[in-house]
Amino acid sequence: MKNIIIIIGTIILGTVIVRQFILGSDNSLLSAAESVVSNGTMQIEETFKGSIQHAPSGG
Repeated sequence: MKNIIIIIGTIILGTVIVRQFILGSDNSLLSAAESVVSNGTMQIEETFKGSIQHAPSGG
């Protein structure tokens, strides 16, 4: 019985940690990853946009 309580407590604690630190709304790993991906995508788009505009036209 004691082992069951420990297992259930561990599962509940793990769920709380995941919801708060990984899937939370403001300062979570998910929002940090979204920010990094957004900034990286924007930089890549700017880089390719600049290289396309300066590319010589073949014709």
